[in-house]
Amino acid sequence: AMGGMLSEIFELNTVNANAVMQSWTKDVYAISGAYFLEPNLGAPAIITNISYTPAYEGALSGDITFTLPTTTYGGSVLEGALEYKIVNDADNSIICQGTAQPGETITYNHVTEEGIFELSLMASNAQGEGTRAALVILVGYDDPDAPQNVVLTDEGLTTTLTWDAPDMGIHGGVYDVNKLTYEIFRYPDNAIVATGLTETRFEETHGPDMSRYMYAVYSCVDGERTRARISNDVVVGAPLLPPYGGVFTQWSDMSDYYTILDVNNDGYTWSFDGTTGSAFYPYNWELSANDWMISPPIRCFEGDIYTLSFSAFSVDANYLESLLVTFGDGKTPDAQTTTLIDLPELPAIDDDGMVNVYTADIVVPQSGVYYYGFMAYSQPWYNYLYLYNIVFDKKVDGSVDGIVTYQRDFDAYSYNNGITVINPNAHAVAVYSANGVLMHQSDELEYHVQLEPGVYVVRSSQSVVKVVVR
Repeated sequence: AMGGMLSEIFELNTVNANAVMQSWTKDVYAISGAYFLEPNLGAPAIITNISYTPAYEGALSGDITFTLPTTTYGGSVLEGALEYKIVNDADNSIICQGTAQPGETITYNHVTEEGIFELSLMASNAQGEGTRAALVILVGYDDPDAPQNVVLTDEGLTTTLTWDAPDMGIHGGVYDVNKLTYEIFRYPDNAIVATGLTETRFEETHGPDMSRYMYAVYSCVDGERTRARISNDVVVGAPLLPPYGGVFTQWSDMSDYYTILDVNNDGYTWSFDGTTGSAFYPYNWELSANDWMISPPIRCFEGDIYTLSFSAFSVDANYLESLLVTFGDGKTPDAQTTTLIDLPELPAIDDDGMVNVYTADIVVPQSGVYYYGFMAYSQPWYNYLYLYNIVFDKKVDGSVDGIVTYQRDFDAYSYNNGITVINPNAHAVAVYSANGVLMHQSDELEYHVQLEPGVYVVRSSQSVVKVVVR
């Protein structure tokens, strides 16, 4: 271990060799990738009790201490003086050498430059050189390791990044705390936002546009980076006004707006499916889901009624997922205090290709900023949960219908200057203008129609949807 003392003895591996040489056996051993012939049985065994102790913290000198063997490589008692030496593996130069009795402890004061050095120690007698022992030493100060406990929080449009100084150096040694500074790197714009920091806190205020921020905090010595640790991410932006939502046309539509929380920290959480424009939760083989997807802040007003609508389904009818839909005044699970919809067994797309669409009416107690959330809590070893076309809007007629669940055999939504139709059962689905002119008809599983801004009606034999193209 390093930090006052650093030593390492490498285990020797043996392989057969074809040649027999005088005073050596037929085996070959390897240290750090270099091959050596196995010692004669009468040669000394390996040197033991090896350590390096610096003279003081950050010193360029220290004592190498080791004990000579008392037995031969073959296990017999050694008799007579032994020769020993320490070799620098980098250039095979001899650092020190001498003569001492078996079992004697040797201390050598080693003075050199700052750095990490790989050394070999061996003893020898008339029968030959014994097994080499390896010692790795750190001379001088180590480079600082990555900062610890890097945490990013947000309040309004301001983010605050905090961290702790590294416990030790990269190689386990002591670093010079007087030379330690920090450099801050911000994502997603890949910008260096601070250099030469000595305190363990960084704060900045962002613009109103929604974005997901994350930071890397680098430890530095003399302005050079050593190692970094990445913070958690947070979504920051000014509160939105309804209507908000729709299909995720790209990953940033989801990642820059929704806060994703892998509460059980199992690495399985909400992600994005570009083919369907959906958020989806995969499954864990061992743990139940505890994963949240919480909306961006939305400003609501007392006296108004709002509607949250979305489509969701389980991929496999034999393994129905579990979904909880909530509402509250914060983007943490604890702040999501109102249950809107609880679906312990979320239906799959049925045999007729019907997709469940869910709506819930919301009345806020007072004007303010609110969030809605989706929590996957499926059992282990189930399948995929899909969630898409999430829309939060003010209700026009002012009536409260509560929670409504209905089905339609297709889904249609405004996207990219037109209408996209998802038609899982390949029914004939037609798009009409507001005055009844047929604009397009198809039984494709998914298709897109380029259209001018306006109101359109999308119709199958079983369902009708009104879509506004802006």
